[in-house]
Amino acid sequence: MVARLKRLIACGVMMGAGVPTANAQLADCPAISGSSQAYKVVLDELHYATPAASNSEILKGLRELLAFNLAIQLAEFQSDLASRPAQHAVALSLINCAGRRPSVDGTEFNAQRAETLSDQRVVLELWGTLLEDPSAGTADRPHAVIGYVIPPLLHTPPAAAPAGKQLVIYPGATVTDVTGTLHKLPEASALALLGLALKAQKSLKYDLAVWAFGRSEAQIRDAKVASGLPNADALTAFVRRSACQSRQAARTDNSYEGPLKLLPAEVCGGAP
Repeated sequence: MVARLKRLIACGVMMGAGVPTANAQLADCPAISGSSQAYKVVLDELHYATPAASNSEILKGLRELLAFNLAIQLAEFQSDLASRPAQHAVALSLINCAGRRPSVDGTEFNAQRAETLSDQRVVLELWGTLLEDPSAGTADRPHAVIGYVIPPLLHTPPAAAPAGKQLVIYPGATVTDVTGTLHKLPEASALALLGLALKAQKSLKYDLAVWAFGRSEAQIRDAKVASGLPNADALTAFVRRSACQSRQAARTDNSYEGPLKLLPAEVCGGAP
């Protein structure tokens, strides 16, 4: 699976070299730096790796399906946040950045850029690249590589933390129907919840952090089955430890008087 992903990414980069209309470009998106105090999920442009790919009717259909299902997942994530009790309300903005096109593997997202995005309250940035797989023996077999960056995790990763950047290829290694698997994109909300939990944890918003870590764990399990989310087991272990540490911190924080104070002490299993 990993070797196949690297081959597809390399192919997409080589095919796009020297073609300005297909080159990656991390264009400015003013909405990201807005003064809103809401947490933010940034959806970059879903773009084609090459001009030839943009002429494929199959890839055009895949792009529409991908955009639709990502929108559904993020809307459900937003609805999930809105359903929380009023005293724990969370404001979330979904930001679309047309013209912002990271490279297939997201090399533009270094630690410095992640710090800026995290300071701007971005909990997740995602993008998609549509490309053809020449190893399939036909130019009409579609593939999508979806990239996710979790700025608070990429900026200052705790010890033993999973990668703050995730790449998911569709279809997975054992799936031949890409349109079928794209009906479920649980990793989008799973990773958004993880980013939200990390921001809440740093801000000592214990109740929100514990809730978001728990919701993220459930979504990661779904993503492992639906899309073969890389490092799913490491992500699961990380969110469990982090949730435990948030509960422990709440119990020892004299300024906190919420329900977590009533929970018994527990062992969090070390790092992070």
